Amino acid sequence: MQISKKLTFCILLFCAIGCQNSASRVETGSTKDTAEVQKQKTGSTKSNEIKDYIKDSMVISCGSGCAMSYSPENISSNDATIKVKFRVEMFIDESVSDTYDETYIFSYDASNNLEKVQQEGKSENVLENLMPAAQDSFRKFGENLIVNKNKT
Repeated sequence: MQISKKLTFCILLFCAIGCQNSASRVETGSTKDTAEVQKQKTGSTKSNEIKDYIKDSMVISCGSGCAMSYSPENISSNDATIKVKFRVEMFIDESVSDTYDETYIFSYDASNNLEKVQQEGKSENVLENLMPAAQDSFRKFGENLIVNKNKT
């Protein structure tokens, strides 16, 4: 019964958050549910795709027994932006409860400093709207992206 109440609470929490702000997911500062980073090498045939980038997944805790894993599927770059299509898996009590795709645009200034991260089609900057732990995850991922882009 206790697990059922926690599961119901998590589902209701995500529904409420999704209705309030579908542009971003709300995460708590808890690091209890972080997982190991998965790495995989990728090949590329597109000229604007970042080649040989080791695609690090991000895992963001969203509460007790809940985590979201963001795994890059496709990474491409234009002048001062890098576009990343993520496969997002939501875990509740270590079981996948939902899987979907989200695309984010990482924008950089002339000195290659990360300025903002926006979900494609949305205007909100996730570096300002998400919980601090989630902001840090996106910031670290974005900094790693530009370093790898400059190596190619």
